[in-house]
Amino acid sequence: MKHILIALCLFVGLSAPAWARQGLLQDPAKITIGQTLDTEQVQAAITAGAAKRNWSVREAAPGRLEATLDVRAKHMARVSIDYDTQAVQIRYLDSFNLNYETVSDGRVFIHPNYNKWVGNLAADIQTQLGLAVADQAVTAPLAP
Repeated sequence: MKHILIALCLFVGLSAPAWARQGLLQDPAKITIGQTLDTEQVQAAITAGAAKRNWSVREAAPGRLEATLDVRAKHMARVSIDYDTQAVQIRYLDSFNLNYETVSDGRVFIHPNYNKWVGNLAADIQTQLGLAVADQAVTAPLAP
């Protein structure tokens, strides 16, 4: 009995660090665009927001960008960013060395830094969209 208890404690103790390096994968909430921007302005805001955190962006299709973050050539995260004039949606696409795992009940786990990185990306995109709206208001011609 003592050997079983010791083995169980070793198993839990050795596997706990792996659990600590995983969290539930959470895509950010959809970013709604309250004011009228055209698709080029939305795309420019996304690209500028991504650049703030060193994400590289490429166009995958009309209304869809792919953004990749390479961290110290050790970790990589890739997301798809679907957008139109109404909203922006960021979704997980791929990763490397971030402990991505789908468990039997369908939940998906990943290194907690992924959620932080993507949350920061979403916040920076939202900020850039706000700046684009403000810039549009400043440069709009005055009504006679």
